[in-house]
Amino acid sequence: MLSPIYYQNSVGVLLIYDASIFQTFEDIQYWASILKKAVEDITIIIVGSKSDLITKDKYDEQKLIVESYCNEVKCLHLFISAKTGDNIKEAFDYLINNAIIETFLTSDQIIGKRRGRKLEIPNKNDKKEKKNCSIY
Repeated sequence: MLSPIYYQNSVGVLLIYDASIFQTFEDIQYWASILKKAVEDITIIIVGSKSDLITKDKYDEQKLIVESYCNEVKCLHLFISAKTGDNIKEAFDYLINNAIIETFLTSDQIIGKRRGRKLEIPNKNDKKEKKNCSIY
């Protein structure tokens, strides 16, 4: 059992199951319920990895089951493939835009919904003095 201290201040999470071994989705349901209870406004993305290894029939069947669950718990579902690169960027883009940025940025302030949490975003125009490195 993972201690709540590791996820109590999380704003977003990718829960990944192996789409080629659909039984692994049961673990995802467990973790999604734990996270939803522990963290009020967490963004959850359920990801079926290895989508390139499943047939079209299995893909459609899994999609129906998982998306039904995701509608119930209000989270996103994506199939990804590390082999083909399908939807990997989309998963991280969604997490960044809907969890991290949305949580920490409100109007023109860099302060989040959660009290005491701040995100420092460096200004591109601020140039730091470069130091020379030498190897001897």
